[in-house]
Amino acid sequence: MVACQVNGGWDVVLKQTFKLMSSGGFLLRRSPAFCGDYMYSGQAATLILTYLFIKTYCPDIFWFYHLFCWLLSVTGVVSIMFTHTHYTLDVMAAYFVTTRIFWWYHSLANNQCADSQKDTTPYVLFLQTKR
Repeated sequence: MVACQVNGGWDVVLKQTFKLMSSGGFLLRRSPAFCGDYMYSGQAATLILTYLFIKTYCPDIFWFYHLFCWLLSVTGVVSIMFTHTHYTLDVMAAYFVTTRIFWWYHSLANNQCADSQKDTTPYVLFLQTKR
């Protein structure tokens, strides 16, 4: 495994981090100096997760809205790849990780045994308790 090479010390790393955070993640004049791999795309994961929530919780009668949100999500993900902000592998990993966690949580939360105290998923029980 190759470590990230930085010409300088922690002050250079902190300066680059502050510069990236203060610009909102966008550096338009030059490309940022990263270690070469993002793994995975948070922007694509946000778009995918938003569509999953809309598709799951919005009534089926709004099929046109579902289609419109799907088109926006696909357009956003393709735009992320065309701007070369992330590699295709990063976007595919974001899709895989996001959908698996979303469906894993919903399958555990909707399980009829999830209300029992013998359940082996205390995290799901914590999220489902009424406050």
